[in-house]
Amino acid sequence: MTTITADDIRVLAKSAGTRAALARVGDKIRVVSDGSTDQVVYTKAQLIQDYGEELSDVEAEVLAAGLSAELDTDPDALADTRQRPDTDVTGAPGAAEPPD
Repeated sequence: MTTITADDIRVLAKSAGTRAALARVGDKIRVVSDGSTDQVVYTKAQLIQDYGEELSDVEAEVLAAGLSAELDTDPDALADTRQRPDTDVTGAPGAAEPPD
C-alpha cells in the first residue's frame, strides 16, 4: 500500500516550481519537478486551486489521508478524478454558510 503523508503534501506546497507534482514512483511517493511521470497523484496547481497559497496542518493531514485512501481503493487513480474539497465552512460553532 502506498501512503501519502502530510509531510509529502507540505513538500509539494513549498516546492518552487508551479509544475511540481506528487507522483508514485514504484511504491513510494516523490515530489517531481515537472509532473512528466504517468503516475501523477496530485499537482501543485491543483493544491493551489483547492486550498489557496496557505495550507494548514489539518488540511495537509486530511488531504494526505484522502489521497492515500484513493490510491488504496483504486491504485490507478489519477489526480484529475479527485473530488474538490468542501471549503464552504465557517469558524463559528454551530453556524453554517449558505450554499453558493
